Amino acid sequence: MLSRQKPRPPGSVCDAIALISGLMGTERAAQAVGKSASLLYAWANPDAEQRPSIFQAMDLDGAYVAAGHGEAPILAVYQATLAAVHVPHCPARLADRLVSVVAEMGDVAAAIRAAQDPAGPGGERLTMWEGQRIDREITEAIAELERLRRDVAHAAQVQATKP
Repeated sequence: MLSRQKPRPPGSVCDAIALISGLMGTERAAQAVGKSASLLYAWANPDAEQRPSIFQAMDLDGAYVAAGHGEAPILAVYQATLAAVHVPHCPARLADRLVSVVAEMGDVAAAIRAAQDPAGPGGERLTMWEGQRIDREITEAIAELERLRRDVAHAAQVQATKP
């Protein structure tokens, strides 16, 4: 397990790999990509130069999901990175965006329920890994709420310009 290693930036690929290693076990995660445990430790080290290829990252995420640990953490990092890129806002109907917000909040609730499952890794106590997963889900929900806020502002602006 990578818990005694140096802190990793939350929401980073290193953080996601540490989560995968923590919940699956480093040896098992390394086997999923056909690499050594020491290389997996290096991938989780933010100061190391080694990084997994996109295919190795997909294999790690796939093994994590297949093992029943939840959503793919490396994919979540990639999605959050892309979402942070400044792109023109694509307004959606408010009701449609609200459905997306509710879905994201459902993901937050699912992560919290999983973290409090007595049969989970920490029992009813929150582990560092579970806390990081909840934090990622909250971040995604906030991003969707921000998109809803932009939709509301856009809709109000469009309405204000109508004669």
